[in-house]
Amino acid sequence: MKSSLPKKKSVTLETIASSIEKLDTKFTKKFIDVETKIGQLDKKIDDRIEELAISTAKGFKAVDIRFTEMENKLNAKIDFVERSLSGKIDGVDRRIDDLAITKSTRGEYQILSKRLDQVEAKVGIKAY
Repeated sequence: MKSSLPKKKSVTLETIASSIEKLDTKFTKKFIDVETKIGQLDKKIDDRIEELAISTAKGFKAVDIRFTEMENKLNAKIDFVERSLSGKIDGVDRRIDDLAITKSTRGEYQILSKRLDQVEAKVGIKAY
């Protein structure tokens, strides 16, 4: 009767070396595949970081534009209010100057008041 056991191969240093070489080749290919995939992943990450940086820069630029627009509007309103108030202040200054020019001094008032009293006494009327 024949045995169903597999035939035994003789193990020699050459067969062990050949097996190690085959394993080394397989591992080398796997490591190269892993390194390639890591390189591709690194590139994807770098691309995403660059996209994020560009997007963030665009966002800051848009905000800067809006702030510039708001600043211009605010400056225009400030200039308008400044011109308006300046005109009003000039008008008040002119009125004060007119009052100062036409205002009589206390001494002039007393002289005029005495004259009026004398005229009223001569005419015979009393105003108050």
